Amino acid sequence: MSESPNSGARAWLAPMSIFVVALAVRLAYLHSVATAPFFDNLVTNAARYDEWARLILEGHAPRPPFEQAAGYAYFIALIYRLSGAALSNVYVTQALLDAAAAALLVPLGTRLFDRPSGVIAALLAALYGPLILSCGELVPATLPVFLVIAALAGLAAEQWIIAGVIWGLAVAVRSELLVGLPFLLLAAAARRHLGAATRVGFGMAIGLVFVLTLNTGSGTSSAWLPQSGGLNLWLGNNPNADGVSPFITPELEPTADAIRTTAGGDARLADRLFRNQAEQFIGDNPWAAVALGFKKLVWTFTNRELPNTSDPDWQSSYSWLFRLPALPLSFGMVLPFALAGLPSLRRKSVPVLMAPVSIALMTCVVFFTNGRFRLIMLPSLLLLAGLTVRSVRTTWRDRRTIVLSAALAGLGIVLAWSDAWGVHSYRIPEIDINTGAMEREAGHIDAAIDYLRRGLSERSGDAIGTVHLALAYEQANLLPEALNTYIGGLLANPHDATLNERSAGFFKRHHLDAALLARFLGSADENERETILNQLVDSFG
Repeated sequence: MSESPNSGARAWLAPMSIFVVALAVRLAYLHSVATAPFFDNLVTNAARYDEWARLILEGHAPRPPFEQAAGYAYFIALIYRLSGAALSNVYVTQALLDAAAAALLVPLGTRLFDRPSGVIAALLAALYGPLILSCGELVPATLPVFLVIAALAGLAAEQWIIAGVIWGLAVAVRSELLVGLPFLLLAAAARRHLGAATRVGFGMAIGLVFVLTLNTGSGTSSAWLPQSGGLNLWLGNNPNADGVSPFITPELEPTADAIRTTAGGDARLADRLFRNQAEQFIGDNPWAAVALGFKKLVWTFTNRELPNTSDPDWQSSYSWLFRLPALPLSFGMVLPFALAGLPSLRRKSVPVLMAPVSIALMTCVVFFTNGRFRLIMLPSLLLLAGLTVRSVRTTWRDRRTIVLSAALAGLGIVLAWSDAWGVHSYRIPEIDINTGAMEREAGHIDAAIDYLRRGLSERSGDAIGTVHLALAYEQANLLPEALNTYIGGLLANPHDATLNERSAGFFKRHHLDAALLARFLGSADENERETILNQLVDSFG
């Protein structure tokens, strides 16, 4: 029987509808946070990617070896070149890619399971909160998810070389995607034959040649991968590691300084020395390392979007979209349905779904966990959740499947919603300080003071955070608190140029006697210090 003339149009109706819904939701989110402090204010990794992209456009691209995969910086540079160097252009492009990724789940789910499963998975992706959030960040989150889904869709459609090329190119954006290569080869072999796997491997080789060219430049073939693996391994595996924080804390600074001094600017040597430190910790403390790895594994499945270089809870609080009842969807809403779909999973689909999951678990457990690192597993979880919803009517009479699915769903609920190791209240002081600084610069003084005080309670020696807290107190007309903050900061960092300059400006603005400050800092007598401090406070009237 021949196909209806309208069958092709109907096949495109669901993906196009999903694309429109997903794009509308993401553009609504971007509009809702357009005036938020973080929208145009870049810190840490985002600031580095922006600077990297601008250097590329200026013809001064950094030379390898790179600390991070270079593909995302070139992606930003391309957008800046085509549409102007505005962050909003990157965010809108990422919204388009993320909407396209959601739409691609329809044909991918159709080929893996059936059309209803693909449509449900795509609709879940369109409404999934962390994917929406990632569109408004200058970090490699949206782009690798899109490339992974595109590669898996190509694989399911038996476009072997195309799937391999896309996955190979994706390694230029997130180098840990190399972990998924064996699963793609296995998936191709399982779906057809070894010839299909060979074609996938050939496509990967084409993509990886581009990665090699991008990452090696001229004459540095030994550094074709980013030179941060050792540092990240150490940050996630040391006696002070909490399993999440990517920052070098004060306890780790002496070791980091010593390694950098020894390396003398050699990035490869420094990375190897950091890796040696991590391996030494694991070798000397195997049980502690195993316990830390287990904690990271459990926290990878928490409902909370753990921070990495920014605070997702803070970012989402600025959008009305995240205050809707039960929407957007959270990780804890998807995970139980995803796990419940495992008993209905076809054997040939396992390698396809394991590729993204293996990447996320390796990254989060071996290095450190956070909401962004686990995002790459979402295509698999969403497809499984779609399969679960689709299978309810067909499996409800199969008692064994129902019991097993219910047990797995229960496990998902426990993993996602329990407060293991206090995950619900976990904070990264450096991020709180950055957040407080952005809130102050946006004029939100009360929020700034709250974040800065919380961050400085753990990182009291942070000079920049101290300056921002003192300025926030001054803006709130809490002058004695500002004075105490400056004095406390100077006692901890007497030679910090910014702190000295800002405190001198404060004394000048409020007509305080700078000689009293010098006497205070030079005195070791607590009674004399208290007397001087009272004199300074009295000067405010």
